[in-house]
Amino acid sequence: MIRISGVQATIGKPQELDLAPGVSELPLDVTRRGTRALAIVLLLLGGTADLGAIAVILTHLAHGLSRTGLAAVLFAVGTGLELIGAREWVRFEQWRFTPQDVTRKWLGLFGANEWTEPLSSYAGVLRRQEYHSGGKNSPSYTLYILALQHGARKDRSVTLYSSRSPEGFRARHEEYARLFALPALIETQTGVEKRRPEDLGKSVRQRVAEGSMQVTFDPSAIPPGSRLTVRVEGDTLTVRTGRNTFGLASTLGPAAFLLGGVVILVLRLWPRVRIPAALLPLAALGILIAASAFAALRLVSEELLISPKEVRKRWRHPWGTFRESAVPAGEIEEVLILAPPGEQQTAVQAITDKAVVHFGMWLPVRDKEWVRDCIIAVISK
Repeated sequence: MIRISGVQATIGKPQELDLAPGVSELPLDVTRRGTRALAIVLLLLGGTADLGAIAVILTHLAHGLSRTGLAAVLFAVGTGLELIGAREWVRFEQWRFTPQDVTRKWLGLFGANEWTEPLSSYAGVLRRQEYHSGGKNSPSYTLYILALQHGARKDRSVTLYSSRSPEGFRARHEEYARLFALPALIETQTGVEKRRPEDLGKSVRQRVAEGSMQVTFDPSAIPPGSRLTVRVEGDTLTVRTGRNTFGLASTLGPAAFLLGGVVILVLRLWPRVRIPAALLPLAALGILIAASAFAALRLVSEELLISPKEVRKRWRHPWGTFRESAVPAGEIEEVLILAPPGEQQTAVQAITDKAVVHFGMWLPVRDKEWVRDCIIAVISK
């Protein structure tokens, strides 16, 4: 644990500061020291390995047993553990953030160093997401990261916060941007969005009305070749994905299962292959159900209803709608192309402090951009 101007915070990776919420003004001092308990354990383990290497060498000298390879391995392991332990023992880092500059001092095993950068050299507080697919024994996850982003030198950027949970992520972003009086930067699929510190907490409608956000967009001009359809009813604009929303799966699925049925039939009629007759009706029923399910996907579309009152997303099929969600238009603070929590694909997201509506995960980027601009134009009226 470390202490930040009287507030405790946990330190993770080097160059990464988990700043506690509630810090409201600069200057801000952060100190990090190595873990002495870990250093002692590593030094003891390293010393034990070195003693083992010495014992092997003495045994060799006394009895002529050739174990030089084992001695070399033990000595290398022991030396490595002792170096890591010594580094952990002496490690010391100190950060100081002022309204004028950022200073970092650190002491390591092989010396000390220091640098200072003007705070004006930093472009802003960047918010970004990293999707990690996981491995054989670990689940996939999204890492949410906030960084004090240097304008020219990446090695002078500072990760202020990272977490696998999106809870409180946006609030921390706004808090840090206000703390450093720097723009809030948001990394999206199509670039980096920038918001001034004074605009944080304001809705899209407020920013457009004040002139800090420009809208030059015609909602009726759908991109050529788009899979979207648009319908206008009163002040509500309805955007719907076309058929084949789910890509090749809904097209090739029925064909694949039909081919499977043909293969079973051929094998059944082939003289040298014997398939129990009782399995044929079950196989036919399974193929029919699966093919029907894939075919039904072509009848399902995603629908977005945009009006000056609200933005509502739902799924539509020939018999009605399901999975509806909505957010008030006047409370939407961001309209971005981001990956929803736990997802790798991005979607258009209309974001408020309380809820999020996302749409068009499987659309091409050009269509997502059009939907994003369409939402901004309509809710700003």
